[in-house]
Amino acid sequence: MSWREIGEARLDEPVPDALTLRAPSEAWPHVSGGAAGNGRVALELGYTRGLLWTCELPEGPPVLELLALGDRVLALRTPARDRRQRVELIDGEGRHVRTIEGLCGDWAIDVPREMLVGRTTDAELGAWSLRDPQARPILVFNRLGGREVDALRFVDDLLIALTHEPRTLGGPPSDVMIDVVRIPSYGDLSRWRTLRGVTRVAERITDQIDRAVIGLDPAGVILATEHELWWGDWRLRQRGRRTLEAATVPLRSCPRDDGSGWLLAEHEGRTQLWQVVVGKRIAAHLLDAGLADAELLVGPDDGVVVPGSTQVASFDPEGAERWSVAREGDPTGLIDEHGIALFSDAGSLISMDSDGARATVWIAPESIARLGPLAATNERLWVGADRLVFGLR
Repeated sequence: MSWREIGEARLDEPVPDALTLRAPSEAWPHVSGGAAGNGRVALELGYTRGLLWTCELPEGPPVLELLALGDRVLALRTPARDRRQRVELIDGEGRHVRTIEGLCGDWAIDVPREMLVGRTTDAELGAWSLRDPQARPILVFNRLGGREVDALRFVDDLLIALTHEPRTLGGPPSDVMIDVVRIPSYGDLSRWRTLRGVTRVAERITDQIDRAVIGLDPAGVILATEHELWWGDWRLRQRGRRTLEAATVPLRSCPRDDGSGWLLAEHEGRTQLWQVVVGKRIAAHLLDAGLADAELLVGPDDGVVVPGSTQVASFDPEGAERWSVAREGDPTGLIDEHGIALFSDAGSLISMDSDGARATVWIAPESIARLGPLAATNERLWVGADRLVFGLR
């Protein structure tokens, strides 16, 4: 099932020339490395860290993910049974300053304009100011219609949204839609606080699938489903596609600096690491089952570190294993411009370089048996654990 165009792309709307994959001097918006999704951060990760502050969040579920902005951090909590999700804003001094409530799904920070975007409790796409904690949310657009948000990515003033129609119990697979919209500003509002001036640049849809995974490369988007890999530009005009074998489940996608990309997938129940380029799969490497839940962290040489919850492995640009170690921790991590990876192991933060040299950079208090998600900017590092967030210098 390929991606069908809905309407025609707006060719008069400005789009990026290319997506920058290297870490910029300003903050990455996501724990997974910002829009590029390659895990790379500007902060040098190999140094010993000291504790700046500890923030204990209000009663509620544990921290699921961290999003960083300058010296501030947002803690996304595990969704409740009714699918409501709380996002806690913590300032640079470790003070909890605001609780934002929406529905579960992906969240993204528009970094230059300091806005958090996600699903409101009314199941529409909203934006919250991170400069003014008292400001009410803005309705970005009301096109979701109950659709669930799988991924949100900002590239300049473009918002890329991947959504799906919820599947009914016992029903057939539904559809997945990708939208590219331009948000010129957040200042032009209607009396109902609906954002004016949002332009739909392009939109495509596919159906009869259970899931899709989005990735970005310098020229546009990569969409992976159980049926195919599909490459499009920023206006969602097709650049290439490749049909996949049956029994393939895409898990993660991220770009390399050389124009190709890494894709983590399950094929016939076995975890594989693929190298893909527009229209082609160059290579496939069999991985240990313990890496199936991992993120992908791409180093400056295009090698990749794969941090699973029970194992972390590193591979060179051709996919040959460099090293592999057992660990217990959240299946996330970070990597810097020197190829040094950072991940947790029980109550410690561990750094490892491409040669496998290992160092402990921080140890949590004895009461913390297992650390959770990480986030970093060029200014600071954060780590979560249950209802605690630690700010490290």
